[in-house]
Amino acid sequence: MLLGEQKTCELIGVRHWLEVQAARLAAVAISPESLGRIESHLSTMRNNRGSFEAFVAADMAFHQELAASAQNTLLAEMLQSVRSLIRVWVERALSDSGHAELTCAEHEAAVVALRAGDPAAAADAMSAHMDSAGRRVMTSIEARPTPDPENEAPVG
Repeated sequence: MLLGEQKTCELIGVRHWLEVQAARLAAVAISPESLGRIESHLSTMRNNRGSFEAFVAADMAFHQELAASAQNTLLAEMLQSVRSLIRVWVERALSDSGHAELTCAEHEAAVVALRAGDPAAAADAMSAHMDSAGRRVMTSIEARPTPDPENEAPVG
């Protein structure tokens, strides 16, 4: 698949809705063990706000655990596929500690909703996070030099 700007934008939208649905389902299906792992990933993120490689790895683990907590394997697999396709852009979008702080606060809102078992609040928190993350990714895409379509690299 050639992953140009248009398809990347579409994937950001697809990821948004899949992540929101995962959060909604996880709020009612999450086990205490899974919630503990999500909280641990958030703690790792907080402790690595200046180490973007470690931060991004914990962020990915947070989202993977959340998707697994939804107890819908197809949804988790779809999310993993979408995340893999846009991973380079997600990593580039996290460019400073301010973005890391915001991401931690957005994840905390999702964790609070998960702890409360509130699917609407979990969906709202994840939607706000995906809006914010999507804007950062789009900014990083728009900031790149105009690509030569003949040199677009195949992905996948």
